[in-house]
Amino acid sequence: MTEPITVTIARRVSTDRSQEMVAWMQAGMRLASDFPGFLGSGWVRPAADSDEWHLLYRFDDAATLHDWDSSQQRAWWLGAGEPFVEETRVERRTGIEGWFDPPHTYDVEAVSGVASAPARWRQTVTIFCVFFPVSLLARTGCSARSSPAGRCRCACSGRWSSRCPS
Repeated sequence: MTEPITVTIARRVSTDRSQEMVAWMQAGMRLASDFPGFLGSGWVRPAADSDEWHLLYRFDDAATLHDWDSSQQRAWWLGAGEPFVEETRVERRTGIEGWFDPPHTYDVEAVSGVASAPARWRQTVTIFCVFFPVSLLARTGCSARSSPAGRCRCACSGRWSSRCPS
């Protein structure tokens, strides 16, 4: 079984052409959504006055992504944006790989295939460091708390009781 692939594309466009960029991005997302295997898309900007835009889209496997990448619809869409859009970076990811990579940039021409996943021990340590403390906090938050009158109030239900669970 192959994994879904997420593609992130960074683009630059003059800030005075923001409205055109929004319309162009939406047109591309609508075109991609008609392809089999399309799982979703979106775009973000670092700030309202930024000239950098990030488009993300996801396909269920490499074959369906290839169908979109090599389609006439995508070629037409890219051609429509060519006069005002500059593509600066492309990344293809299948999971959480890249969380532990040092920051770097990709040359558009150098991007090929999918990046490899980080070592399993790194993923395990990250999950343990995040979820274990959260579970401890949840348990502590739901335990009984004593009042000066000797009664207990459960932090979860908010009910008072004369008997405190241990």
